[in-house]
Amino acid sequence: MTATLSFGKTETEIKYRLSFEEPNSHLMVVSVSVSGHGKSELDFVLPSWRPGRYAIQNYSRLVQEVSAFDDQNKPIPAKKINKDTWRISISKNQPVTFSYKFYANILDAGSTLYNEEEIYFNGSNLFVYVDGFKHSPVSLTIDSPKDWKTATALKRNPDGSFVSANYDDFIDCPTIISPTIQHHVVTVRNIPFHIWIQGKTNGNILALGESISKIAESQLEFWDGIVPFSEFHFLYHFVDYRNGHGVEHATSTSMVLGPLTDMPDSNNFKSALGTTSHELFHAWNVKKLIPADLVPYDFTKEQYSDLFWFVEGFTSYFDLYLNYKAGILTEAELFADFANQFRIQELTPGNKITSLSESSFDSWLYGYASDGNRNKPISFYGKGEIVGFLMDLKIRSATNGKKQLRDVMLQLYRETVPSGKGYTKADLLRILKSVSGEDFQPFFTEYIDGVTPLPYEKLLAGFGLSLEKEPAPATFRTAAGLDLSRQNKQWVVTNVRPGSPALKAGLDIGDVIKGTETEPIPDTEIDPWLEKVKTNDSVTLEFTRSGETRIAKLENLDPVHYSYKISWKESGKSF
Repeated sequence: MTATLSFGKTETEIKYRLSFEEPNSHLMVVSVSVSGHGKSELDFVLPSWRPGRYAIQNYSRLVQEVSAFDDQNKPIPAKKINKDTWRISISKNQPVTFSYKFYANILDAGSTLYNEEEIYFNGSNLFVYVDGFKHSPVSLTIDSPKDWKTATALKRNPDGSFVSANYDDFIDCPTIISPTIQHHVVTVRNIPFHIWIQGKTNGNILALGESISKIAESQLEFWDGIVPFSEFHFLYHFVDYRNGHGVEHATSTSMVLGPLTDMPDSNNFKSALGTTSHELFHAWNVKKLIPADLVPYDFTKEQYSDLFWFVEGFTSYFDLYLNYKAGILTEAELFADFANQFRIQELTPGNKITSLSESSFDSWLYGYASDGNRNKPISFYGKGEIVGFLMDLKIRSATNGKKQLRDVMLQLYRETVPSGKGYTKADLLRILKSVSGEDFQPFFTEYIDGVTPLPYEKLLAGFGLSLEKEPAPATFRTAAGLDLSRQNKQWVVTNVRPGSPALKAGLDIGDVIKGTETEPIPDTEIDPWLEKVKTNDSVTLEFTRSGETRIAKLENLDPVHYSYKISWKESGKSF
């Protein structure tokens, strides 16, 4: 089926078709027809990673039953030349079709799913590209069930097919097709914001629309007339279990959020609005304002950058700050989040040995993996958020409130985005100095490229804020140095923290904590139990390892750790 929308003359035609086997097989069938290519050899490549998750994902593990045939429907051998690439040899310029089945049974914001309830895909998982033709226009025909509705930012032709100017735009539009999806539109500054909800809710889509209007207004105001889209689509999966995952795209976002079956529950709803704000802000920060290391995307290999703390951490900072400016969060809630992050950073062992730059660069090593040493990694989301907050304070203090981090974002965007080459750390440092009048290189050296503890109190005080510290109640994590997980009705050690009483006592990952000789560990509320059973800052625990009962005496259970509160030194001020 030929697309009727046009993106300029081209001899090469690339047409995708998506069809389906039985829903409980979870198999999608993808075919790519190529004509006018002028080649005697074509490579079809499936990305090994996707934008927004900087880790090798190896989506080709989900591909099966690869085939190819010519325009006379005669089979052509398709040779797999590496884990992501299939090659076919043909008569020069001969039209060909490449086909495969894709196993689609994963639901997250960057995945692909097919079952009796819906069709959901992210193109970076699902669609191969034709090597050498990523810049060619493409069309897509979807053989979806009759009367199912389609939620997508893809441009639709009158005949029902879809078209994109090139492969990168094509795979940047997540799509949900379902008989039950809900749709609502809010308009802010003449821009339509589409809201699509897949999942069971109480139908209160209007409350979500009102909040999205506030978020969009706040972000459009922030970016001072820079609007990189003509419309925007929020694609939500609402689930009844704990989840908070979102992936950014240029003109849309896909999110899996829960529990939200009774939306809007106040706490869960605010959490959902945080993710919503985060992913919308990415339409500027990373979809347009992008590190030079990622230009252009190369989906066959890692693209290393030590700036993911800026991409994700600063977006985390601004999703909170702009929700505060939108009236969705109070100032007290905003400051409470920052104060909680202070505590999280202090309780993260990796902050002593892993810098933000290293964490960014090494993101390709971790992905979704939970193995390895949990005492090494740090989150460039959480710590990056706090660095954004502190840098904002530093700029405001240096300029007597005349400038702020927003000015850095705007200048960086205006100076680097038009070139299409992306920005570097040198660009960021140059613009920080231009806006604030101060050299930020020492700050980077100590706190971003180094592991010096962040100067919370100093920078807060410089802006008229105080940091109150109160001793926090002991927990297994802080007092004993143990992380525990409830598994099969038992408390299992999942991590032993460096230098902790638990490490010195010989406890190890996989040990099962039974309690003391006289007090078994309870099913719940284990932290108060630890406080109750410890004697003279020590406790003797019974545990099992490989079925054998052992004893461990943990001593010096008197950790120095705090909870924090941020407040103004003088009344009447606001952030």
